[in-house]
Amino acid sequence: MTLITADKAVQDMLYITPHLSRGGQNFLYVFAGWPVYIVPITLLALFFRNTKDRANSVRLFIGSVFTWQILNRLIGTYLYNNYGFRDRPFAATGAKEFFLERPEKAFPSDHAAFLASFVILLYAMGYKKLGNALLIVTIITGFARVMMGFHWPLDILAGWLVGGIGACIYLLVDPYIKTLLYKILKVKND
Repeated sequence: MTLITADKAVQDMLYITPHLSRGGQNFLYVFAGWPVYIVPITLLALFFRNTKDRANSVRLFIGSVFTWQILNRLIGTYLYNNYGFRDRPFAATGAKEFFLERPEKAFPSDHAAFLASFVILLYAMGYKKLGNALLIVTIITGFARVMMGFHWPLDILAGWLVGGIGACIYLLVDPYIKTLLYKILKVKND
């Protein structure tokens, strides 16, 4: 059994959208598409909380956007240019995702990479409770995206892997960014 065959077999088990009522599809859709918007809300809440959290919200933003817009895009572009891509599971039905979707790109998942890097950076910056909550959201979102047919399971797993790698790469330069931001905002470094 090849990796793609195994991926399709898992997808076939999890893809439940055609079997749901319209209300059930809408309910699942909320978990598949909207949790990523918790990130800007979290960043804004931290930004206006206090000076240290303001600096940390900027650090979280930089690290997550690096993973999402630079690393994930570079990896996806390289893979597509060298190996092509396969359609998303829902492509045969003509369905489309509501917001911010490039139908041709699914591997690795942008949502999974972005959320995974954000969660790892939350933990690294000491926001354990917030990290725990968003870890659960990240896992539920990944499964919901597979269940809705937005992604293959390997798209999500690869996105989580890229998110972890991106967070680790960012954490190598974070001490310099932290020092600079703390100096600009006059935060006492711990």
